[in-house]
Amino acid sequence: MILDPQKPIIITGGHHNSALVIARALKQAGYSIHWLGHRHTMIGDPHDSLEYLEVQNAQIPFHSVFAGKFHPQANPWHLLRLPLGFIHALWLLIRLRPQLILAFGGYLAVPVGIVGWILRIPLILFEQTTTVGRGTKLLSRLSRYNFLAWESSLPFFPQKNTQVVGLPIPDELTAKTHPKKFSLPTILITGGKQGAHVLNQATFPIIRNLVANYIVIHQTGLSLRSFDIHQAQIIKSSLPQSLRSHYQPHAFLETSDMISYLKQSDLVLSRAGAHICAELLALGKPCILIPLPFSYNAEQQKNAAVLKRVGLATILDQSQLNSQNLAKTIASVFKNYSKFAAHKKAAQKLIRRGAKAAIIQYLLN
Repeated sequence: MILDPQKPIIITGGHHNSALVIARALKQAGYSIHWLGHRHTMIGDPHDSLEYLEVQNAQIPFHSVFAGKFHPQANPWHLLRLPLGFIHALWLLIRLRPQLILAFGGYLAVPVGIVGWILRIPLILFEQTTTVGRGTKLLSRLSRYNFLAWESSLPFFPQKNTQVVGLPIPDELTAKTHPKKFSLPTILITGGKQGAHVLNQATFPIIRNLVANYIVIHQTGLSLRSFDIHQAQIIKSSLPQSLRSHYQPHAFLETSDMISYLKQSDLVLSRAGAHICAELLALGKPCILIPLPFSYNAEQQKNAAVLKRVGLATILDQSQLNSQNLAKTIASVFKNYSKFAAHKKAAQKLIRRGAKAAIIQYLLN
Protein backbone atom coordinates (compact mmCIF):
# COMPACT_ATOMS: atom_id res chain seq x y z
CA MET A 1 0.00 0.00 0.00
CA ILE A 2 1.30 3.43 -0.98
CA LEU A 3 -0.19 6.43 0.78
CA ASP A 4 -1.84 9.09 -1.39
CA PRO A 5 -1.23 12.64 -0.11
CA GLN A 6 -4.66 13.64 -1.43
CA LYS A 7 -6.65 11.04 0.53
CA PRO A 8 -7.35 11.57 4.25
CA ILE A 9 -5.60 9.74 7.05
CA ILE A 10 -7.75 9.40 10.17
CA ILE A 11 -6.17 9.79 13.61
CA THR A 12 -8.22 8.82 16.63
CA GLY A 13 -7.90 7.46 20.17
CA GLY A 14 -7.62 8.47 23.78
CA HIS A 15 -3.96 9.50 23.98
CA HIS A 16 -3.85 12.75 22.08
CA ASN A 17 -0.31 13.75 23.09
CA SER A 18 1.34 10.88 21.21
CA ALA A 19 -1.15 11.09 18.37
CA LEU A 20 -0.52 14.78 17.85
CA VAL A 21 3.23 14.23 17.44
CA ILE A 22 2.53 11.84 14.55
CA ALA A 23 -0.26 13.98 13.10
CA ARG A 24 1.96 17.04 12.89
CA ALA A 25 4.76 15.06 11.25
CA LEU A 26 2.41 13.61 8.62
CA LYS A 27 0.87 17.01 7.97
CA GLN A 28 4.32 18.53 7.56
CA ALA A 29 5.11 15.77 5.04
CA GLY A 30 2.14 16.91 2.97
CA TYR A 31 -0.55 14.42 3.93
CA SER A 32 -4.21 15.19 4.60
CA ILE A 33 -5.03 14.51 8.27
CA HIS A 34 -8.47 14.39 9.89
CA TRP A 35 -8.91 13.96 13.64
CA LEU A 36 -11.78 12.02 15.25
CA GLY A 37 -12.03 12.85 18.94
CA HIS A 38 -14.04 14.45 21.75
CA ARG A 39 -14.60 18.18 21.63
CA HIS A 40 -15.69 18.25 25.27
CA THR A 41 -13.84 16.71 28.21
CA MET A 42 -16.95 15.26 29.87
CA ILE A 43 -20.56 14.63 28.95
CA GLY A 44 -22.55 17.75 29.76
CA ASP A 45 -19.49 19.98 30.12
CA PRO A 46 -19.54 22.80 27.52
CA HIS A 47 -15.82 23.62 27.79
CA ASP A 48 -13.62 22.65 24.87
CA SER A 49 -11.16 19.87 25.66
CA LEU A 50 -7.41 20.41 25.50
CA GLU A 51 -7.37 17.79 22.74
CA TYR A 52 -9.73 19.88 20.62
CA LEU A 53 -7.85 23.13 21.28
CA GLU A 54 -4.45 21.69 20.36
CA VAL A 55 -5.72 19.94 17.23
CA GLN A 56 -7.37 23.18 16.14
CA ASN A 57 -4.12 25.08 16.77
CA ALA A 58 -2.33 22.55 14.56
CA GLN A 59 -4.88 23.41 11.81
CA ILE A 60 -6.07 19.82 11.54
CA PRO A 61 -9.80 19.26 10.83
CA PHE A 62 -11.52 17.97 13.98
CA HIS A 63 -14.63 15.77 14.02
CA SER A 64 -16.27 15.17 17.41
CA VAL A 65 -17.49 11.56 17.72
CA PHE A 66 -20.58 10.78 19.75
CA ALA A 67 -19.15 7.67 21.40
CA GLY A 68 -19.75 5.96 24.74
CA LYS A 69 -17.56 4.05 27.16
CA PHE A 70 -18.36 0.88 29.07
CA HIS A 71 -17.18 0.51 32.64
CA PRO A 72 -18.86 -0.81 35.83
CA GLN A 73 -19.67 2.68 37.15
CA ALA A 74 -21.07 3.96 33.86
CA ASN A 75 -24.31 5.90 33.90
CA PRO A 76 -26.93 3.66 32.17
CA TRP A 77 -28.03 6.60 30.05
CA HIS A 78 -24.45 7.09 28.86
CA LEU A 79 -24.36 3.46 27.67
CA LEU A 80 -26.84 4.47 24.97
CA ARG A 81 -23.95 6.31 23.36
CA LEU A 82 -22.25 2.97 22.58
CA PRO A 83 -24.37 2.03 19.53
CA LEU A 84 -24.63 5.69 18.52
CA GLY A 85 -20.84 5.86 18.43
CA PHE A 86 -20.73 3.11 15.78
CA ILE A 87 -23.41 4.83 13.71
CA HIS A 88 -21.61 8.17 13.94
CA ALA A 89 -18.25 6.57 13.06
CA LEU A 90 -19.85 4.89 10.02
CA TRP A 91 -21.27 8.20 8.80
CA LEU A 92 -17.93 10.00 9.24
CA LEU A 93 -15.84 7.31 7.53
CA ILE A 94 -18.22 7.05 4.57
CA ARG A 95 -18.17 10.84 4.21
CA LEU A 96 -14.39 11.24 4.59
CA ARG A 97 -13.39 8.04 2.71
CA PRO A 98 -9.95 7.76 4.39
CA GLN A 99 -7.14 5.55 3.13
CA LEU A 100 -5.84 4.68 6.61
CA ILE A 101 -6.82 4.82 10.30
CA LEU A 102 -4.21 5.37 13.04
CA ALA A 103 -5.65 4.53 16.46
CA PHE A 104 -3.95 5.62 19.70
CA GLY A 105 -5.80 3.58 22.32
CA GLY A 106 -8.85 4.49 24.36
CA TYR A 107 -12.52 3.65 23.95
CA LEU A 108 -13.05 6.17 21.16
CA ALA A 109 -10.82 4.10 18.86
CA VAL A 110 -13.10 1.05 19.15
CA PRO A 111 -16.10 2.15 17.02
CA VAL A 112 -13.83 3.91 14.53
CA GLY A 113 -11.51 0.90 14.21
CA ILE A 114 -14.27 -1.70 13.91
CA VAL A 115 -16.30 0.30 11.39
CA GLY A 116 -13.10 0.99 9.45
CA TRP A 117 -12.33 -2.74 9.35
CA ILE A 118 -15.84 -3.46 8.05
CA LEU A 119 -15.27 -0.83 5.34
CA ARG A 120 -11.85 -2.42 4.61
CA ILE A 121 -9.86 0.61 5.66
CA PRO A 122 -6.42 -0.47 6.96
CA LEU A 123 -5.97 0.02 10.70
CA ILE A 124 -2.67 0.68 12.50
CA LEU A 125 -2.51 0.73 16.30
CA PHE A 126 -0.24 2.44 18.78
CA GLU A 127 -0.28 1.33 22.44
CA GLN A 128 1.51 3.75 24.74
CA THR A 129 0.96 2.19 28.17
CA THR A 130 2.95 -0.44 30.06
CA THR A 131 -0.16 -2.63 29.96
CA VAL A 132 -2.90 -2.99 27.33
CA GLY A 133 -6.45 -1.64 27.44
CA ARG A 134 -9.61 -3.54 26.55
CA GLY A 135 -10.16 -1.54 23.38
CA THR A 136 -6.63 -2.09 22.09
CA LYS A 137 -6.85 -5.85 22.80
CA LEU A 138 -9.99 -6.01 20.69
CA LEU A 139 -8.63 -3.90 17.83
CA SER A 140 -5.32 -5.81 17.71
CA ARG A 141 -7.25 -8.66 16.07
CA LEU A 142 -8.18 -6.35 13.21
CA SER A 143 -5.06 -4.21 12.81
CA ARG A 144 -2.55 -4.43 10.00
CA TYR A 145 0.38 -3.34 12.17
CA ASN A 146 1.00 -2.45 15.83
CA PHE A 147 3.46 -0.06 17.45
CA LEU A 148 4.21 -0.31 21.16
CA ALA A 149 5.89 2.00 23.63
CA TRP A 150 6.94 -0.71 26.11
CA GLU A 151 8.26 -4.27 25.90
CA SER A 152 5.80 -5.30 28.63
CA SER A 153 2.91 -4.88 26.15
CA LEU A 154 4.46 -7.23 23.58
CA PRO A 155 2.90 -10.53 24.83
CA PHE A 156 -0.57 -9.19 24.03
CA PHE A 157 0.18 -8.72 20.31
CA PRO A 158 1.18 -11.01 17.43
CA GLN A 159 4.92 -10.50 17.03
CA LYS A 160 4.87 -10.90 13.24
CA ASN A 161 3.25 -7.47 12.81
CA THR A 162 4.28 -5.68 16.01
CA GLN A 163 7.21 -3.41 16.77
CA VAL A 164 8.34 -1.81 20.03
CA VAL A 165 9.45 1.73 19.18
CA GLY A 166 8.99 3.73 22.38
CA LEU A 167 6.75 6.71 22.93
CA PRO A 168 6.54 9.55 20.39
CA ILE A 169 7.38 12.62 22.43
CA PRO A 170 7.67 16.20 21.16
CA ASP A 171 11.07 17.21 19.84
CA GLU A 172 11.02 20.22 22.19
CA LEU A 173 11.12 17.91 25.20
CA THR A 174 14.51 16.44 24.38
CA ALA A 175 15.94 19.52 22.67
CA LYS A 176 19.13 20.79 24.29
CA THR A 177 17.56 23.95 25.62
CA HIS A 178 17.91 25.48 29.06
CA PRO A 179 14.82 27.54 29.93
CA LYS A 180 15.27 30.28 32.48
CA LYS A 181 14.76 28.95 36.00
CA PHE A 182 12.52 30.62 38.54
CA SER A 183 13.97 32.43 41.54
CA LEU A 184 12.90 29.64 43.92
CA PRO A 185 12.70 25.85 43.69
CA THR A 186 9.68 25.10 41.52
CA ILE A 187 6.87 22.56 41.92
CA LEU A 188 4.66 21.63 38.97
CA ILE A 189 1.29 20.12 39.92
CA THR A 190 -0.65 18.49 37.11
CA GLY A 191 -3.56 16.08 37.02
CA GLY A 192 -3.55 15.45 33.29
CA LYS A 193 -5.82 16.92 30.62
CA GLN A 194 -8.88 16.93 32.89
CA GLY A 195 -7.06 17.87 36.08
CA ALA A 196 -7.31 15.73 39.21
CA HIS A 197 -9.90 16.96 41.69
CA VAL A 198 -8.61 14.88 44.63
CA LEU A 199 -5.07 16.13 44.06
CA ASN A 200 -6.30 19.72 43.80
CA GLN A 201 -8.29 19.41 47.04
CA ALA A 202 -5.28 18.01 48.88
CA THR A 203 -3.09 20.80 47.52
CA PHE A 204 -5.27 23.86 48.14
CA PRO A 205 -4.91 23.92 51.98
CA ILE A 206 -1.10 23.90 51.80
CA ILE A 207 -0.62 26.47 49.01
CA ARG A 208 -0.05 29.32 51.45
CA ASN A 209 2.77 27.37 53.13
CA LEU A 210 4.27 26.14 49.86
CA VAL A 211 4.56 29.58 48.23
CA ALA A 212 6.67 30.81 51.15
CA ASN A 213 9.49 28.56 49.89
CA TYR A 214 8.59 27.50 46.35
CA ILE A 215 7.14 28.63 43.05
CA VAL A 216 4.01 26.53 42.45
CA ILE A 217 2.68 25.97 38.91
CA HIS A 218 -0.75 24.35 39.24
CA GLN A 219 -2.70 22.87 36.32
CA THR A 220 -6.16 22.30 37.80
CA GLY A 221 -8.28 21.28 34.81
CA LEU A 222 -11.49 23.04 33.82
CA SER A 223 -14.67 21.29 34.90
CA LEU A 224 -18.17 22.45 35.78
CA ARG A 225 -18.29 19.67 38.37
CA SER A 226 -15.46 20.93 40.54
CA PHE A 227 -14.72 24.60 39.70
CA ASP A 228 -11.18 23.94 40.92
CA ILE A 229 -9.66 26.64 38.73
CA HIS A 230 -11.96 29.19 40.37
CA GLN A 231 -10.95 28.02 43.85
CA ALA A 232 -7.29 28.27 42.83
CA GLN A 233 -7.80 31.83 41.63
CA ILE A 234 -9.50 32.75 44.92
CA ILE A 235 -6.56 31.30 46.86
CA LYS A 236 -4.12 33.27 44.71
CA SER A 237 -5.99 36.54 45.32
CA SER A 238 -5.98 35.88 49.09
CA LEU A 239 -2.19 35.59 49.25
CA PRO A 240 -0.04 38.52 50.34
CA GLN A 241 0.86 40.69 47.37
CA SER A 242 4.52 39.69 47.64
CA LEU A 243 3.66 35.98 47.28
CA ARG A 244 0.99 36.04 44.56
CA SER A 245 3.49 35.60 41.76
CA HIS A 246 4.71 32.44 43.51
CA TYR A 247 1.40 30.70 42.75
CA GLN A 248 0.45 30.28 39.09
CA PRO A 249 -2.79 28.33 38.53
CA HIS A 250 -3.84 27.29 35.01
CA ALA A 251 -6.94 25.48 33.81
CA PHE A 252 -5.04 23.99 30.85
CA LEU A 253 -1.42 23.82 29.80
CA GLU A 254 -0.87 23.32 26.10
CA THR A 255 1.98 21.04 25.07
CA SER A 256 4.56 23.79 24.56
CA ASP A 257 3.77 25.39 27.92
CA MET A 258 3.75 22.04 29.71
CA ILE A 259 7.16 21.16 28.28
CA SER A 260 8.55 24.53 29.35
CA TYR A 261 7.26 24.13 32.90
CA LEU A 262 8.46 20.52 33.09
CA LYS A 263 11.96 21.68 32.22
CA GLN A 264 11.82 24.56 34.68
CA SER A 265 10.43 22.55 37.57
CA ASP A 266 12.45 20.84 40.28
CA LEU A 267 9.64 18.54 41.42
CA VAL A 268 6.47 17.31 39.67
CA LEU A 269 3.28 16.17 41.44
CA SER A 270 1.15 14.18 39.05
CA ARG A 271 -1.08 11.28 38.21
CA ALA A 272 0.78 8.45 36.48
CA GLY A 273 -0.51 8.47 32.93
CA ALA A 274 1.73 6.95 30.28
CA HIS A 275 2.69 10.19 28.61
CA ILE A 276 3.59 12.22 31.70
CA CYS A 277 5.61 9.26 33.03
CA ALA A 278 7.55 9.04 29.77
CA GLU A 279 8.24 12.78 29.87
CA LEU A 280 9.46 12.54 33.46
CA LEU A 281 11.79 9.70 32.50
CA ALA A 282 13.07 11.59 29.45
CA LEU A 283 13.93 14.58 31.65
CA GLY A 284 15.02 12.55 34.68
CA LYS A 285 12.70 14.67 36.80
CA PRO A 286 12.09 13.84 40.50
CA CYS A 287 8.38 13.37 41.09
CA ILE A 288 5.57 12.42 43.45
CA LEU A 289 3.01 10.24 41.68
CA ILE A 290 -0.56 9.61 42.79
CA PRO A 291 -1.79 6.84 40.43
CA LEU A 292 -5.44 6.80 39.44
CA PRO A 293 -6.76 3.92 41.61
CA PHE A 294 -9.38 2.65 39.17
CA SER A 295 -7.38 2.74 35.93
CA TYR A 296 -7.91 -0.41 33.86
CA ASN A 297 -5.63 -3.31 34.82
CA ALA A 298 -3.84 -1.05 37.35
CA GLU A 299 -2.27 0.76 34.40
CA GLN A 300 -1.20 3.87 36.30
CA GLN A 301 0.19 1.90 39.24
CA LYS A 302 2.40 -0.01 36.80
CA ASN A 303 3.53 3.19 35.09
CA ALA A 304 4.44 4.72 38.47
CA ALA A 305 6.30 1.57 39.52
CA VAL A 306 8.70 1.99 36.58
CA LEU A 307 9.74 5.43 37.85
CA LYS A 308 9.98 4.26 41.44
CA ARG A 309 12.25 1.32 40.51
CA VAL A 310 14.65 3.65 38.75
CA GLY A 311 14.78 5.91 41.83
CA LEU A 312 12.97 8.91 40.38
CA ALA A 313 9.52 8.73 42.01
CA THR A 314 7.82 8.61 45.35
CA ILE A 315 4.38 6.97 45.08
CA LEU A 316 1.59 8.27 47.27
CA ASP A 317 -1.50 6.07 47.24
CA GLN A 318 -4.73 8.00 46.76
CA SER A 319 -6.21 6.36 49.86
CA GLN A 320 -3.44 8.04 51.85
CA LEU A 321 -3.67 11.37 50.04
CA ASN A 322 -4.44 14.34 52.27
CA SER A 323 -2.90 17.76 52.79
CA GLN A 324 -0.78 16.67 55.74
CA ASN A 325 0.71 13.63 54.00
CA LEU A 326 1.28 15.58 50.81
CA ALA A 327 3.14 18.35 52.64
CA LYS A 328 5.31 15.77 54.44
CA THR A 329 6.09 13.98 51.17
CA ILE A 330 7.09 17.20 49.42
CA ALA A 331 9.36 18.15 52.33
CA SER A 332 10.91 14.68 52.33
CA VAL A 333 11.71 14.78 48.61
CA PHE A 334 13.41 18.16 48.86
CA LYS A 335 15.32 17.05 51.96
CA ASN A 336 16.68 14.07 50.03
CA TYR A 337 16.67 15.78 46.64
CA SER A 338 20.21 14.83 45.65
CA LYS A 339 19.34 11.13 45.95
CA PHE A 340 16.46 11.48 43.49
CA ALA A 341 18.41 13.70 41.09
CA ALA A 342 21.30 11.21 41.04
CA HIS A 343 19.11 8.76 39.10
CA LYS A 344 18.55 11.12 36.17
CA LYS A 345 20.82 9.35 33.67
CA ALA A 346 19.54 5.88 34.62
CA ALA A 347 15.96 7.09 34.09
CA GLN A 348 16.72 8.61 30.71
CA LYS A 349 18.17 5.31 29.49
CA LEU A 350 14.72 3.71 29.82
CA ILE A 351 13.31 5.93 27.08
CA ARG A 352 13.64 4.63 23.53
CA ARG A 353 14.60 7.36 21.09
CA GLY A 354 13.30 7.73 17.56
CA ALA A 355 9.71 6.49 18.01
CA LYS A 356 8.29 9.22 15.78
CA ALA A 357 10.84 8.55 13.04
CA ALA A 358 10.18 4.79 13.15
CA ILE A 359 6.42 5.21 12.81
CA ILE A 360 6.65 7.80 10.04
CA GLN A 361 9.21 5.71 8.15
CA TYR A 362 6.90 2.69 8.25
CA LEU A 363 3.91 4.71 7.05
CA LEU A 364 5.71 6.45 4.21
CA ASN A 365 7.87 3.56 3.02
